[in-house]
Amino acid sequence: MEEQKISFNNNNFTLWKVNTKPLFIKGQLKGFKIKNTFIKEITSEVENYNYLSLDLTLKGKGSFTEFIETKAQREKREQTKTL
Repeated sequence: MEEQKISFNNNNFTLWKVNTKPLFIKGQLKGFKIKNTFIKEITSEVENYNYLSLDLTLKGKGSFTEFIETKAQREKREQTKTL
């Protein structure tokens, strides 16, 4: 799923493209791979983007990828640590 979001850096709002893909291994959902790509700073035209969601975790300029595992996967991983 691809969407656009707004964030805030220093004194400017920023526009981002956020692409989320589920990660399946052996048919099981393990989590989500999220690629965040900076598009541009938006200053005077910020009111044109008020329909987008605000995500203050998006910082800087450029791209970065993160992985968010499912709750079930995290619990399974934590159980194997304690064995």
